[in-house]
Amino acid sequence: MRQPVGAPGGQPARAARIGYTYTHAEIRDESDLIRGGVSIPLRDSEGEPIGTLAVFWRGEEREATDEAALSQHKAAS
Repeated sequence: MRQPVGAPGGQPARAARIGYTYTHAEIRDESDLIRGGVSIPLRDSEGEPIGTLAVFWRGEEREATDEAALSQHKAAS
């Protein structure tokens, strides 16, 4: 199974941060836009990929921190 998100060079990534950008008009007209997320590859007990867990959020105040990515990775393990 091919993962939709991976590290350059084909190396397995532990997590990928996702950020969205919008025009000033889009931000002004819509306050409930998705602003970011974290995508974590799911692996079976042998390390083979079996899927992806992605978490997204709304609001300007949030950002994907290393701690958030690690927490999601641990939850997916």
